[in-house]
Amino acid sequence: MKERVRIPWLVCVIAALLSGCASTGSEPKKVLSRYFEASVDNRYEDAYQYICEKDRVVMSLEDYISSREDKWMLDSETLRSKISYKVKEVEVIGDRAQARVEVTMPDMVAIATDIFGAVLTSIFEDENSRRELEEELESKYARGRMPVTTKTRYYNLVKDPEGWRVCFDREAEED
Repeated sequence: MKERVRIPWLVCVIAALLSGCASTGSEPKKVLSRYFEASVDNRYEDAYQYICEKDRVVMSLEDYISSREDKWMLDSETLRSKISYKVKEVEVIGDRAQARVEVTMPDMVAIATDIFGAVLTSIFEDENSRRELEEELESKYARGRMPVTTKTRYYNLVKDPEGWRVCFDREAEED
């Protein structure tokens, strides 16, 4: 009697493990979340792996990293810590998906207005001005409440041979 109980239980455990392994990275929502996490953490090489093959053909890893590093806001830990996202809905149709995402991030317009005097001063100073401005910003908002804004954004995903990937349609931008 004990043998009969063990076999179905063992089959259920194996099936659960296999289904868990098969779904790793196979869902658009998981892939998009991993892309966001890597991007916000400045792990650009990791984020690049979640971009569709079509986009990676047009934009090399080096170009992608360069384009991300130009976004100086993400250099600031204080600002990065205020970035969050919620994947609200994913609609899958065949090998394509569209995700509706709420992205909350520092409100750069409000912040720029708040420190406008410091920005004007930094224009006329040496190359250390940018870092000094960032430090001033971090100090100010680390102590108090930072203004944030939430926007709804839509992201497209495609199912490549490697699985689901975020697709920015960089090929169309090149035309």
